[in-house]
Amino acid sequence: MVTGNLGNCPLCGYMPPAHLRDETDCPRCGIIYANYRPEAHKAPRKRSTTEPTGGLRDYPLPFLALLCVVTLLVVYGLATSWGVGDSVNEPPSLSSLATAAHVHCKGFVRGRLGSPANTDFPTLDYEAGHRNGLFQIKSYVDTPNLFGAVTREHYTCETRYTGGSPGSPSSWELSSLRMGG
Repeated sequence: MVTGNLGNCPLCGYMPPAHLRDETDCPRCGIIYANYRPEAHKAPRKRSTTEPTGGLRDYPLPFLALLCVVTLLVVYGLATSWGVGDSVNEPPSLSSLATAAHVHCKGFVRGRLGSPANTDFPTLDYEAGHRNGLFQIKSYVDTPNLFGAVTREHYTCETRYTGGSPGSPSSWELSSLRMGG
């Protein structure tokens, strides 16, 4: 504790004129010499330039571990959805080929009908079979007749997958198409 000013102010370093040296407070910064505690007025420790500021070191370890796990799951999910690691030469499954056969058979039926724009095919109501390289699709189509009445016509379509992209019409050839039976 300092009771009077013997020279420079202990806080700001100001040297008051001689006639003010016996004052109890600093005329520049206003501290009261009697209340001055050097330990309370220490300058804050400056960070070195090599010490990290912010970034991942400020987060708790469990949070960082969780962040790593979530990142790995996202990367794995993206990799599997893009087909990374899948064999390029892997043939399509029978199930996916049967679905593609159904789609292409609808195209063959539209080509046979007189007014293909007004046709209505069921989305999932069809039977699919596979034998000797042929896909057989049995389903129906609702189409208006010449008088505007909607009639349902059943069809059986046999088509062969010739290779390539199952979604491409050029990858399928029509073997037979029976309408009305």
